[in-house]
This record gives sequence, C-alpha cells and structure tokens, in this order.
Amino acid sequence: KIHPDEKPMALLQHLIEISTEYGEVVLDNFAGSASTLRAAISKHRSAIGFELNTTAYDKALVALNEAVQYHADSMAQPEGGGK
Repeated sequence: KIHPDEKPMALLQHLIEISTEYGEVVLDNFAGSASTLRAAISKHRSAIGFELNTTAYDKALVALNEAVQYHADSMAQPEGGGK
C-alpha cells in the first residue's frame, strides 16, 4: 500500500466500468496513491488527479508511471501473448 486509505483495485475498476464509458475522463481530486487513476487507465479511461501530500504524490507518480507502461506494453502484445 502506498497510502493508508488506498481502495482495492478490483472495486475501483468495477466502479469505473459502471459509471463511465470507454475513453472518458476520470477525475480524482484526492488522488493519494493514484489507485483510482491506475484503475481508470486499466479500463481505457483517461485520468486526472490532484494530491497535496508530496510524499504520497512521489510514491503515486512511480506507481502511475508503472501502470501506464504496463498498459502500453500489454496493448503492444499480439493477441494470445505472442505465442
């Protein structure tokens, strides 16, 4: 966990899927660990977040960059994982 109030990824992904459409923007005014932003990216949504706590921001930025890279890499894989 990056932040003490971090929510489960599966819950956030579900909420994003039922409340937004593919390609829409998810806004998180209190990003904390960026878990909502990471969930949005995993569900093909754009994401915007704000965080005042610099320690949480720095950790979240690393996790968010990893999520973006993972998503980009998975989109580049041929169907079936290249097998």
